[in-house]
Amino acid sequence: MHELFPYALDGWASWSRVFCSPECFTPLARCLFEREHLPFTALEPCRPGTNAVFRSGAYIVKIYAPAEAGVDFRTDFETELSGLHNAAQNGIPVPEVVAAGAIEDRRLFRYLILRRIEGVPFGDIRDSLGIREKRNAAREIRSFVDRLHALPPPEGKPEVLSAARANERWRLFPEPFRREHADYLANLPALPRRFVHGDLTADNVLMTPERKLFLIDFADAVAAPPEYELPPIVCDLFAFEPPLLEAFFDQQSAEELAGQCVRGLLLHDFGANIIQDALSDPAAFPGIGVLRKRLTEKFISVFSPG
Repeated sequence: MHELFPYALDGWASWSRVFCSPECFTPLARCLFEREHLPFTALEPCRPGTNAVFRSGAYIVKIYAPAEAGVDFRTDFETELSGLHNAAQNGIPVPEVVAAGAIEDRRLFRYLILRRIEGVPFGDIRDSLGIREKRNAAREIRSFVDRLHALPPPEGKPEVLSAARANERWRLFPEPFRREHADYLANLPALPRRFVHGDLTADNVLMTPERKLFLIDFADAVAAPPEYELPPIVCDLFAFEPPLLEAFFDQQSAEELAGQCVRGLLLHDFGANIIQDALSDPAAFPGIGVLRKRLTEKFISVFSPG
């Protein structure tokens, strides 16, 4: 049988060279659409992430990296599929799952085919929104987040505290910070387990021309404390914009919010990256106290009159 995906895969670097290429995935995607009795049109690339994601007419096809890419994304596939289903059942606007499954082509490829949302990433439209529109959007996102946290927690992912203790992304931070971080994690009590999306960034909330919001990309959902949700929302989705933060958090103080965000950052799988992208170079943080102070100052500037 002719291979649908004849490219060599022997680790993450080899997957990274091909996963954004429509040409590489067209035969495989065409076969998936035929199998699901869906009309296939030429693939168009979506924003690069981790898996192979393309537009095809009225659909989005997401093909998960196989085990030969060096990481087994079976759990991510199962988490995303169940997360989308449970979210839709609870009135949270998400793309409709049209088809899901796996295909064996020398390697096992898992896939989702979703109904395409005619919207743009919130980060692309945020600056063009008026203050009232921003506040309405933030309140709506807050209601989605509250409903998400009431869903059954994802199963099969590494336990958040254990993953945080083993997280190599903090290695770029100064040694005193890393020691304090390790002590902080070692002394945490048992953590609450909520369904947390974990990746509500400016790319993963879509807004339609009618100003309707949709949440996408549930593959990184984990069972974690609610604070785990905050860093991507505050730092990336809202980019510290006052109308968005004021409407989302309502009456909380700058100090309270800084404390919650610090707790979320220190646990988050991408906390180190979020700090580096949104706040400053890791060298600027010799300890957790400096991080808390920087965030408190940010929130004070947001909530100060005038």
